[in-house]
Amino acid sequence: MKPTYEELENQILKLSENSNIISDVKYQKMIGNIGDVIVIIDKEGLNKYKSSNIEKYFGWKPEDLIGKSTFKNVNPEDLKIAQKFLDSLISEPNAVKATELRYKCKDGSYKWIEFICCNLLHDPEINGLLGNYHDITDRKKVEQALKESEANLFSLINNRVESIWSIDNNYNYIIFNNFFKDAYFATFSIELQQGMNSLNFLSPELLEFWKPKYDKVLGGERLVFEISNQEEDELHFYEVSLNPIISEGKVTGVSGLSIDITDRKKTGQAIQESENLYKSLFKNLNSPLSLYEVLLNEKGEPFDYRFLAVNSAYENTVGLKASDLIGKTLLNVFPGTESSWLQTIKEVCITGITNTVENYAKEVDLHVELTVYIPQKGQMAFICPDITIRKKAELKLIENQFQLEKQNEELQKAKEKAEESDRLKSAFLANMSHEIRTPMNGILGFAELLKTPNITGTEQKEFIKIIEKSGEHLQTVCLR
Repeated sequence: MKPTYEELENQILKLSENSNIISDVKYQKMIGNIGDVIVIIDKEGLNKYKSSNIEKYFGWKPEDLIGKSTFKNVNPEDLKIAQKFLDSLISEPNAVKATELRYKCKDGSYKWIEFICCNLLHDPEINGLLGNYHDITDRKKVEQALKESEANLFSLINNRVESIWSIDNNYNYIIFNNFFKDAYFATFSIELQQGMNSLNFLSPELLEFWKPKYDKVLGGERLVFEISNQEEDELHFYEVSLNPIISEGKVTGVSGLSIDITDRKKTGQAIQESENLYKSLFKNLNSPLSLYEVLLNEKGEPFDYRFLAVNSAYENTVGLKASDLIGKTLLNVFPGTESSWLQTIKEVCITGITNTVENYAKEVDLHVELTVYIPQKGQMAFICPDITIRKKAELKLIENQFQLEKQNEELQKAKEKAEESDRLKSAFLANMSHEIRTPMNGILGFAELLKTPNITGTEQKEFIKIIEKSGEHLQTVCLR
């Protein structure tokens, strides 16, 4: 079994014949098999002794270093630390102190060492500083990696806008981020420090709330719960997760995460209000409304639609209850659905573009205006208000328009006929006027001449004859 450093120290004290050499072969071999290099340094800082195992760990032979300054192989960046260490040690007899620094190997590289030294300058057998040191380079690398990991961890948690903290088995804070620290100060007006007890500053009510939860998690449970806190004029909600910290199979503490879910709560409330409004609209909408699951064939194309929900207006329109429809498909219930409707529905399901068509539903003997839209993926909905009265009114209007056009056409023909009749009458009257005026003028003219004084009998007879002819001519015209 290898001797301990204390055992070696006792042997060195006994076997040291002078300050330069320890000659016992047995103990040289023992020293060569331990992990620590033994050194004796005089008050001037010169090496009086180096154990032979230094060659194994640092490449130097003892004779390379004995009689030379112990500071020669200290990394220049650590030189002040080493000098201060030895100065403080020299000033205190029997003092035992330790330090860490970088020590130069024979190949020029440096290794971290842990150096433990005892002031035995007053001891006549040692008359120097008796020390031992060993390579801690791997440990320092682990420590450095741990520091970097901790730095990364703290950087990560301090960049979060959630409260993050942990406590040990005694409820003392281990780590916490700045967000938690600020929140703690805002709540308790206390500057949080590592090691402070997490329960000390809680009110009786808060203590009664938090301690049982911490105890459950220290017992190995995981808890997730919500809390609320009035902050200024607004109530904030938080989701808290407490998890056990487990090391070597044992719970050593609790880690905590608190997330502000106020916005999520508001969003959830808004969604709930929206859903309630949707349900109210769905239920109270006067137009028939139905919701379906889109069923796809092996090619991924819609081929039928399963009822998910219908409103009361839909029930009244088709004469069926929701319980008779939910779970069944459109074509099961209405196998005679028009192909044009099915094509419109299929196109909407494929394109996602809302479409509205009007058609006659012979299954229910109604005219409807069908609006097809996609409320969410995998679903399809109909709004189909009854427009039968409107369609009948439109048909009546079309019929009336047709009748009116027909009447207008007949009136136009009558007008044209009347106008032709008037034209013929006018032409007839114009012609008759001319034929009547000519004999009439003769009658009136010669009747006036008969009134002339001193007219002869012959002239009188001639005039009368002309009047008679004109009268006969006029009679002929009137008889035509």
